[in-house]
Amino acid sequence: MTFYGISQGGILGSGYALSSPYINKAVLGVPGSPFALVLPRSYNFFSGYFQLLQFQVNRNSHVRLVISLLQVLWDPAEGAGWFSGLSTGNTGSGVDVSKRFLIQTALGDAQVPTLAAQVTARNLNCSTLHPQTRYVSGVAEVHGPVTEGSVYQEFSYMGVLQEPLDNGSTPRPSDSMRGFIFASCRMTGSNARAYVLVPVLQLA
Repeated sequence: MTFYGISQGGILGSGYALSSPYINKAVLGVPGSPFALVLPRSYNFFSGYFQLLQFQVNRNSHVRLVISLLQVLWDPAEGAGWFSGLSTGNTGSGVDVSKRFLIQTALGDAQVPTLAAQVTARNLNCSTLHPQTRYVSGVAEVHGPVTEGSVYQEFSYMGVLQEPLDNGSTPRPSDSMRGFIFASCRMTGSNARAYVLVPVLQLA
């Protein structure tokens, strides 16, 4: 069985796919992990959630601490709680290390940062397809077609602001960079590779 999750579905989808005995392949659109890394780098977090936390937590450093503590509650539901079984190859953890993933992200995503998606990609032992959009540390570049393992692919869109180098989010959200998932007709040029990624990976 194949799972397809987008955004929140991609974030929780890695944990769902890894924990399910019925899913052996998954496509994750703009995912990320862990939540404690995603939230403080998300534009959405500073559009209400951060302000709510400040009613009870006055210092920004304490907000960071609260989010990190909450991660313990999120671990069973998202990929971060299941990655240890992959890294150790511990079959007793209930994680099937043969599961395959296709991860699609967009540079400059203001809602789910690619930094968190890269964490997911490294834990799932993904590769990138040549030519890759940019170098991704810990993710090898390979030539397609890919018949084994998992693939991580970043897409670049013109007019999208660069991702910040600090712990913040991209200054403004851009729906166009997420459009390759929600409306394939928005894709142009090299981004059209999204059309062939699924058959190339033989996920169907």
